[in-house]
Formats: sequence, structure tokens, C-alpha cells
Amino acid sequence: MNMKISKTIFSFGTFGLLFGWLASAQATTIYNSGGFETFTPSQNLDGQDAAPLGNGPWAQDNGTSTAQVTTANSVEGNQSVKITRAAGATGNTRWGVVKSVTPAGLNNVVNVYFDMRAVRAANEFGPLFGIEAYDASAGPPKLIGSLLLDASTGQLLCHAANTGAFVGTGTYLDVIRHHHYRLAINFTAKTCSLFADDDLVHTEGFVNTNATQFTDGPLATLALDTTNNNAGIAYFDNYRIEQTTSQLPYLVWQGDGTTNNWDAGVSTNWFDGISAVAFTNGDDAVFDDSGSATPAIHLQGSLLPGSVEVSADLNYEFSGTGSINGAAGLVKEGTGTLTVSNTNGYTGETRVLKGGLAIRNTTGSATGTNKVSVFPLCTVSGDGTIGGSLWVASGGVVQPGIGGPGTLTIGDQLVLDDAALKFDLGTNSDHLVAGGDLTLGGTLTITNAGGFGPGTYTLI
Repeated sequence: MNMKISKTIFSFGTFGLLFGWLASAQATTIYNSGGFETFTPSQNLDGQDAAPLGNGPWAQDNGTSTAQVTTANSVEGNQSVKITRAAGATGNTRWGVVKSVTPAGLNNVVNVYFDMRAVRAANEFGPLFGIEAYDASAGPPKLIGSLLLDASTGQLLCHAANTGAFVGTGTYLDVIRHHHYRLAINFTAKTCSLFADDDLVHTEGFVNTNATQFTDGPLATLALDTTNNNAGIAYFDNYRIEQTTSQLPYLVWQGDGTTNNWDAGVSTNWFDGISAVAFTNGDDAVFDDSGSATPAIHLQGSLLPGSVEVSADLNYEFSGTGSINGAAGLVKEGTGTLTVSNTNGYTGETRVLKGGLAIRNTTGSATGTNKVSVFPLCTVSGDGTIGGSLWVASGGVVQPGIGGPGTLTIGDQLVLDDAALKFDLGTNSDHLVAGGDLTLGGTLTITNAGGFGPGTYTLI
């Protein structure tokens, strides 16, 4: 698919939707459509006239438009906005509400949110529906960035920095349902991050790096050719503009699906709520279902996170020659299993609140020097070493080995509080080795590992 977007070859579609921007330490809402419930069905909204790009700022004209509020396509509210682009339509009219915000604070981030469902055009390549951001505070409008969707192909794309276009792989738009989109504009880093259904798709530099504030954010229909022959219909709802001066208080693992390196200051495999960044010692690290779990997370060097939380239904694995050190603890949530195959020296507690923890290291301790606590309905398994003590609550499970007999070693005391022990016994058998006191209570389940019969078996 050969697609080009540039200031010289495409003309803007007939309609645009303009809304406001935000300002706050957490998040300040500048504009919220509220599902457009405040508008009367079939009412034409105020429009805007825009001279050809680069020839002047937008001017509010209170003109008419075929962009109408309709009750037929609600999302969360009762009404949505319907934009119809007829074949052969021409002109540069936009419509909506204009807001002007000068971002302030450390991160200077403005977010534009909207839900949209488009009826695909009969012809290929458009129209494009979506959001553009401009700085028209002084001189001709300066294009900051865009989040556009091809109504024919369902692809997400945007203006690339300086010239050309980015075209995402995959389908981010379909005719079955509304999708949720966000354009996050970072005025410090001069980047625009594109999100579809809460997933980060792409981060692009400002088209015009001289842009310093947000003054105009039209939702518009655009065409990829000069004839404007392509037709389409889009329904918009829940349009919201916010400003924030803070990112997430933690980093979320994204990975690259190739090496999946977790290092300090090198690999931009993390998401801070705005863009892809590298991990820095002291950051809190979160692994959820949005990240790459294949291949295993490859730790490099001595990592000093503030905390580590694995909250995922995916099965993650920590491997590599690197280690988690410092005072951090580790929390395991989500139904997936976290496998730890590397050596770690952190001094915080390891808490398994949901899912499983598999210990597979060959040297040192997989879980640092503090205790491991396994809560009800959770499982600890493996053939590696827990350097501290192990406490398993009532309803928790201890299962040495991985897919067969193995020895799980505990460096300090072992406390089983009415827990379930599951052992494979036979010619080769499971073992628990504890370096401290034993407090045992619970049930024992034995599985024949081959060769199981009368005899003496040492379990612990």
C-alpha cells in the first residue's frame, strides 16, 4: 500500500471537529463532550473555516455542516456525532470548539481522547478520520501531529516528523464497534504518541518543532489524493481533552519481542504513560498483559528498581546474567506464572498474591535474601533455590520440580500453614530441602513419577 501524506499533496476534507486541551499536575480536563448529550439530535454544530494549510489560522464562522448529533450510535452516553463525507466533496471547513492551552510543568503533556466508529469507504485510501493538533498562537498554523485512521483499510497512520507518513501494521478500526483512541502530545520531548484501545502503537516527533502550545485540535476527514473522491461516515463520541504535568508513577514493561532486554538506561522497552523509555535505577517496574513475554525477560547488569510488580495473566520469565538488587520487593499478581531463572539479591519480601511462582535458578537465590510468602490458591514450584524462608498459607500449594521430579531448596525456615504439598515420587522423586526450622501442616498428594512402589522416600 503506497500512501503519502504531505502538506503539498493532500487537501483537507470538508469537516473538522475542534475541542479543547488540558492543564494539571495530575490531569485537568479542558473539554469533555459528555457523550454530546447536551446537543439536540440532528442539530448542526458550529463550524470553522480554515484557509489552506499554512496560509493562516482557523476562524470560527458559525457555519453549517453535515456533521450532526445523532441518537442512533451511542457509546457510553445517549448521543454521538455523525460526520458524513460525500464523494467528490471539497473545501477546508472544520467545526467544533476551539481551546487554547499553553502546557506547563515538567512533562507538558496534552492528551486528546475520543471514541470512533467509521463506515469504510467504497474506494481504497480514505477518507481518513481522526485528530490533528495545531499551534496557531502566532503566524500560520504549525502542525504538531495527528492520529488518523483509513476508513477503507482500518490502518492507523500519522504525519511523520518533517515530511511523509507513518503507517501502522494491523487493523485499528472496524465497522463493528467504536474504538478508543488517544493522541498524547509531549511538549518537552516534542513527541506525539498514538494509542488505540489503550495500546501504544507509535511515537512520532513533532511535524513542526517550533510548536510551543496547543490552540486547535480538529477532528476532521482528510483525503489522500487531490480529487477528494472518497466517501465515508464516522461516528465520534466521548471526546475529551486533558492536560497533565505528570507521567505514570511507574514504568510498564513493553519489550521488543526480540531480545526483551531489561537493562539500565539503554533499551527503551518501558512505557511511562506517554512514550517508550529506558529503565532507570529507582524506577518502579510493572509487568502486565500489555508487554512482551516472549522471549524471556533478559536481565543485564545490577538493576535497582524501587519495586517490582508482576500483575499479569501472561507467563513471564526472568532470565539472563543480570540481577534485581537493592531494597526492592517483588509482588506477583494475575493468574499467570512468573518463572525466575536468574540470580537476584534484593532484600525486600517476595509476595505471591495470585497465580504461581516457579523457581528455576542454578546459582545463588532466585528471590533475594528475604522471605517468600505464598497466599491462598497460589503455587510455588521449581528446582531452584529460595535464599530466605518460605511461608505458604492455607490453601497455598508447594510443588517441587517443573514438569517432573526436582528439588526445591529453601535457605531458611519452611512454614506450611495447612498448605497442600504435591510430590512426584518414583525412581526419581521430588524433594524439599530447608536450611532452617520446619513448621508443617496440610495435605500431601503423591503422583507416580514412574517406578513408585513400596519403600522409603525422603520428602523434606
